Parts: sequence; structure tokens; C-alpha cells
Amino acid sequence: MPRRTENQSESKLIASPRAWTSGTECEQESSKFLHAARRYIGRGQTDSEWCESQRLLMKLAHVIDTAAFTPDWVKTLQQMLRIAERSLTIGELRYRAVQAVHEAGAIWKTPEGQASLNARRCCVTGLISQLQALDQAFSLLHHDLDEVATKLDAYPALPSYPGEKSAERIVAEIVVEGADALGFIVEPKESPQAEISRLERQLERDVAAHARSFSPSVSRTTSTPLARTKRSLKYA
Repeated sequence: MPRRTENQSESKLIASPRAWTSGTECEQESSKFLHAARRYIGRGQTDSEWCESQRLLMKLAHVIDTAAFTPDWVKTLQQMLRIAERSLTIGELRYRAVQAVHEAGAIWKTPEGQASLNARRCCVTGLISQLQALDQAFSLLHHDLDEVATKLDAYPALPSYPGEKSAERIVAEIVVEGADALGFIVEPKESPQAEISRLERQLERDVAAHARSFSPSVSRTTSTPLARTKRSLKYA
């Protein structure tokens, strides 16, 4: 059966940024840069919910912002501002969704991630906030936190761990099960499993296409997989 083609257009950055002509203009643009950096790094989370890598990235943004007013700094800041403010392509959004699951899954499978109800809650809500920042359709996940926790249970504690699911498959399941997100169009006449497999393959292609343009994937934890226990997050 022919499928509708998902939108995968790629936008390009403007070449050769114009040099700022005054300290006032530089100050205005650097303020915009910090605002964009906070939005880009925080992904809709409050400062208290940020992981260590997010805090370090924001510190780096402040270091750049307070650097001396030199032509090299102007050029670097302009380029970073435009990267932070530009709209991500569909492929980049899908890549980031998969990476968000990798990050949350790695935390979830550690003793620290399972140490308390609050730790589990922060992990789940942090993942949802990151996904929602990529596509508002993921906001519906806030109504079913236990289901998201179940998805993280299926994340492999070790690469290729038998019987568990890749980050791409977890994202694909979330989309097929109701979150019409990331430019995907789910074919209702196909079986859910067939659609999940199709979306998983496309996500794998998007990850492969964009992996070199972004930071490396987070390392998987090598700790012993946590014992499966029946539990509910018991959120009000």
C-alpha cells in the first residue's frame, strides 16, 4: 500500500554572518543568545530539573557571552545564536527524540535513577518535557506517566540486551500509540506492529543521518540490570 511521504525537508544556515557594528548591538544580540541557549539547552525544563550536561552547557554559554568583544567572538556568537534559534528539521527532531530516550533510559537503569519515587518521577517527567519541547503532541504523555515508565523499563541496560527495546522502537511505539508527532503519519489500515517497525526503521535512518552533526550519544550504563518489580509511580 502506498504511504504518504513524511516531510523531511532540510533547512540551511545563512552563510557569512554580518559583523556587529557597535557594543550596544553586541549586547542586545548576546542577550538574545543567552535566551535562545536557555531554551535550546533547557528544553522546557526548569533549572532544578536539568541534568549535569545541561548545566555545563549553560555555563559554557555564559562563558561565551562574557568573553571579550573581539571579531572572532562576534562571529562565533552569531553562528551559535542562529543555530540555537533556527527551527530544527524533521530529521533533527527525530534524532533528538531518540537521544532523549537514550539519556532518560541510561538514568532510569541506574540505582540512583530508581532510588526513590521522586527520582523516578524526575526521570519520567524530564523525558516528557524534552519530547514535548521537540513536538507539542508529546504533551499527552503527562496524563500517563506509568506508561512512560513502562517504556523506560524496556530500555536496554546494556547494548543489544536480549528481549528489550531500542530507543528508536520506544519512540515509534509512543507515536503509533497516540502521539502523532515528529512528522509521522500513522497508516490506520496497517497493524500497529507493522507501523511501529516502519517508524523504527525511519528513526534509525534519521539517527544515522544526523549523528555526526550533534553530540555523541550518551554511554549506556554497564551496571547489572535492575530486577523487574511490579510497581506504580502513584502520581496524583
